[in-house]
Amino acid sequence: MRKQLELILTALLPVMVLVIGFFVVTSKAEINRNRETADPELAGDYYRYPGKDGKYFGAEVNSSLLCGTTTGFTINATSESATVSASDIPAAVDWNREQVWSFGGTTPWETDSATITYAGPLSWKLDVVEGGDGTVGHPWSGYEYHDRAHADNGDVIVVVSGIVTGWKKEEVEGTKYICPNYIKTVQDYQYSCETWRVHSWGDIVVIKDSDLNAPEDHNGVLSRKRKGTDDWYDCIELK
Repeated sequence: MRKQLELILTALLPVMVLVIGFFVVTSKAEINRNRETADPELAGDYYRYPGKDGKYFGAEVNSSLLCGTTTGFTINATSESATVSASDIPAAVDWNREQVWSFGGTTPWETDSATITYAGPLSWKLDVVEGGDGTVGHPWSGYEYHDRAHADNGDVIVVVSGIVTGWKKEEVEGTKYICPNYIKTVQDYQYSCETWRVHSWGDIVVIKDSDLNAPEDHNGVLSRKRKGTDDWYDCIELK
């Protein structure tokens, strides 16, 4: 997506979208946790609530988590990336996600980092859930970074950058697809740990479902065109 896309940030985009987490993923879709792996393996016991011995981290990252010790962990930085593709299983989407956490101090597994990965198919019918305003949906693809840093005035801030695409279900003449329905990018978004408010919005671009035309053929590929531009976003055909 071209960087010169104009800023689209209206009153309908709530501040809490970025405060609670730049890419909020909410859905009724179920993840098969047997497909999750942790490195080191012991870190997996502390991933997502309720964790172990009252301590846990993850699974969804929000800026305020990096502002200090929470549920027994001091989080210095996080990175998260995900890809989607057509699965060899009919009417399924392969979703691969990796989260890397960097911690301050000693962890129960005696390293200062942890990596959580998920790889497996998701049902087009059951697991692909379109997000609404302020939510990406499930599954998503792209990346996101959170880093604790200091602003010019010395305040502790959390700097966020990333790009993410949310997907929706489409069916054309009996063929199933997933198509982009929500695209968000940001560089140098900053959340202040001193004021618990946004320090800087950075360079935010939001493209919502309503900003995209209905899917149509474009050079032999089902795609969605962004209204008023020459930008096309390809769908993914499933088996």
